[in-house]
Amino acid sequence: MPKLIVHLSRTPAAGAPIRLSDTLNAHTGYRSVCFIESDYKGGQAGIFRGSAVYLPEDKDTLEHRLLSECLKQADVLHIHNMISPGLATLLREKHPYIPTIYHMHSPRREGPLYVPRGGDLQRSISKILVVAQAHPRFYPEAIPVPNIVPRPPSPIDRPNDEKVRILYAPMEIRNGRWNGKGTPTLDAALEELRLDPAVELIALVKPAPSHVIEKVRAISDITIDEVVTGGFHQISIEGLQAGNAVVNGADFLSLRTMVGWAGAPPPFIVSNPKNVRENLMRLVRDKDYRREVQSTSVEYSERHLQPQNLIRRYVEVYDGLS
Repeated sequence: MPKLIVHLSRTPAAGAPIRLSDTLNAHTGYRSVCFIESDYKGGQAGIFRGSAVYLPEDKDTLEHRLLSECLKQADVLHIHNMISPGLATLLREKHPYIPTIYHMHSPRREGPLYVPRGGDLQRSISKILVVAQAHPRFYPEAIPVPNIVPRPPSPIDRPNDEKVRILYAPMEIRNGRWNGKGTPTLDAALEELRLDPAVELIALVKPAPSHVIEKVRAISDITIDEVVTGGFHQISIEGLQAGNAVVNGADFLSLRTMVGWAGAPPPFIVSNPKNVRENLMRLVRDKDYRREVQSTSVEYSERHLQPQNLIRRYVEVYDGLS
């Protein structure tokens, strides 16, 4: 029988554990199931459901019985970010010898929360993984692995006279080297574009299911990530997959990290607060240039970003536990 990977996470982690589990089932010889302890609150509740099993507080439920049975059969535990003390105690007392992977996703705050928390599990950790975007520089002992982004609907050829559609998530200007993602120059450029009758600016202000955003991105032309920290985020990968021109501020280390798992430099329009307006205006005004960049994004994603290929990085890790 194929080996069973049990994924555990306290939160949905923006859907990353769920997508990884689904891709393992679809494209590898491993079996996988994903358990989430609690959903997000407010407007984000329910948008990262997918195939995950969410664990209710009541332990006398089918979900907890399924967890108990899966833990008995598990060949590998794959823990994402952190789990509750109660679940950590359960694993330590009843399943102390299952090989365990600790997987760090993008932290949301400045250090010292960048310090790995795998020690809180009080169990032997076989491998430490980290999302291969900006964060491997914080965790040099970890194995960089990509976020798995499903292939969205094929980019749609739109009439030449349609507005240039730009998708972005508003960034707050905060203190901190890695949380300060907003910049007044980008805000000013976006406001200028908002007033341009040739542009349709779509701000991702309210939470929406990922499959809805994927479909909107597939009919868009430009995706804007942040241009301040030197990192890039999952929306940049989603933009490439959707055939968008992707504007971000990825620095040398971030780009080198992506080359390590994708196999080639990504066709990002690398920008900074000083030149982001110029780069955006060229994409908007020069249709031939924009279409060329979009075509390059499609070609790159087809060669380097398909889930059935990226999942091999994880299979190598699991196989190495044997």
